Amino acid sequence: MARSKGASAIEKALQILLSFAPHNREMGTTEVSDLLGLHKATTSRILLTLAEHGFLQQDPTTKRFSLGPSIHALGLALTRSLDTGLVQIGKPYVDALRDEIDEAVGLERWSGSGTVWVYSAESSRPQGVTGQVGSRMPFNAGAGAKAILAFSPASVQEKLLQRKLAPLTPATITDPAHLRQQLQVTRERGFSVDDDEVEIGIGALGAPILDCDGQAFAAVVIVAPTQRLPASPESPTVDALKRTAAAITAHFACASDPGDPDHQL
Repeated sequence: MARSKGASAIEKALQILLSFAPHNREMGTTEVSDLLGLHKATTSRILLTLAEHGFLQQDPTTKRFSLGPSIHALGLALTRSLDTGLVQIGKPYVDALRDEIDEAVGLERWSGSGTVWVYSAESSRPQGVTGQVGSRMPFNAGAGAKAILAFSPASVQEKLLQRKLAPLTPATITDPAHLRQQLQVTRERGFSVDDDEVEIGIGALGAPILDCDGQAFAAVVIVAPTQRLPASPESPTVDALKRTAAAITAHFACASDPGDPDHQL
């Protein structure tokens, strides 16, 4: 019987934590109690216990609760594990694509308002270029970032398009309407193009890695001197890029093992 009560208390604590998603709006004890249909005394006890362990924090003036530092620590741990899981899954496919086309290929993951390189397979060709692990790409210029943004919710796109679009080169897109149009084209054909937009003389192609809802959280990116990079949808290079992204996407399908890495954009 005690075991059953313990499980019930855990379920209630989890329900309370999840009630703060997705916006982490401050709530008082009565509000949480009414929202979840829990007894006020039970709600108060669980809220205080969660706050004691840092999963919630309580405003000393209003006495209202919001998510606490322990949740932030768990989020950081999840982010690190996701990067590791993405690289472990994607590396063989990225390496195989690099060997097939003999150009630099990498993995980018969405982070904030752009992407970060998490893996890079270098080319052996002369004048080869590559993305440096840890480097960041802006959402209005990098091929990987644009590929991910094109397959992100419209609300995410519009929020970013309200920002001032900073140029990195004369070719960088700084007009929101132009970028919105390019994102639509990217979504229709399944890949994005960086044409001297991050660095003059260097181009990139990106294809999104999707979750089971069809939203992107990462991308496979080919980087090469602009003159060597075909951008035609019928190009064998583009076809190989899209096949590689699709193969990695398959590992993140909803029907996969619950232990497989998941993501949040």
